[in-house]
Order: sequence, then C-alpha cells, then structure tokens
Amino acid sequence: MSVLIRRAGASDAAIVALLGRLTFRETFSALFAQHEDDLRAYLDHTFAPAKIAASIGKAENLYWIASVDGLPVGYGKLKFPSACESVDAATPAQLQKIYVLAEYIAHKLGSALMDDMLAEAGQLGADAIWLNVVTSNARAIGFYQRQGWTHAGDVVFAIGSQSFDFLTLGKALPG
Repeated sequence: MSVLIRRAGASDAAIVALLGRLTFRETFSALFAQHEDDLRAYLDHTFAPAKIAASIGKAENLYWIASVDGLPVGYGKLKFPSACESVDAATPAQLQKIYVLAEYIAHKLGSALMDDMLAEAGQLGADAIWLNVVTSNARAIGFYQRQGWTHAGDVVFAIGSQSFDFLTLGKALPG
C-alpha cells in the first residue's frame, strides 16, 4: 500500500469537494435521518467545487489530500491565523477539516494528515491550534484526545433546521 499526503492546490478543488461530500455524509448522515433536505442543502452549499476553489485560493486556508495507491481518500484544511475566544493563544491556527473515507480510517491517515497540518501550523508561527467537533462523534473526540487535545469550550451550530452541540478542543504547539 502506497500512502501519499500532499498539499492541495487549485486544480484539486473538485477532488476536495467530492471527498468533503462523501466523508461528511458517511460521518453524519444518521444525524439527518429525518432531515435529508437539510443535509443535501448543506452538502450542495458547503462542498460546491467553486466554493472549495475560492477557499483554496485564500492565503489563510491550506488544504491537504491523503491518497492510497493513487486514490484520494481523505483531506484536511488548516486556517491560519484563526482566533478562538476559548483558546488563550497569541497566534492560533484552526484545524477546520480532517476527514478520511470510512474504508481507510484504519490506515491511520487521520494521524498522518494531522501531523503534516500541525507541522505546517508550527512553521507558520502558530502557538496553538483549535478545532470544533460535534459531541456525538465519540470516535473523533477519542482520536483528538489521544493526540493531546483538551477541552477548551462549547459551541452550538445550526445546519438547516437542526442545532448541534460541539466541543472546542485546543492544543499548544511547540515554540
């Protein structure tokens, strides 16, 4: 098995958009069992190729793609700088997205993506990193806790007609 983690560029927008749609649906479709229209609208808006291309084009957004044997199977997004009220840091970064297709989670690609993203955040001068994770995603919360992330706050986000509770997790970066 050949694994490649690489930075994504403008020409990768359609790949990131497709991975975003697929991984979000895999991870959260059960939360939308009675609200499929809300899920579809969210996916259409959030993961539209043109929107992803515009996001990739912003200097503060950095994307990665994880591939196995030449197939894109995961992606990550880092935003720097990105302030957070509940994280006490001078120059924080945000890990906005890190998703891997369910079939490939056991290959530890999430850890590989995170390692590259944390290294880049440190090189950019971030002194801490933060993220939000839905409270019902125990697998992801456990993953982050094993990586040294700690609870920093709570927030609620709405998607369509539904509201979801999220944890804000933070982690200091070596200086």
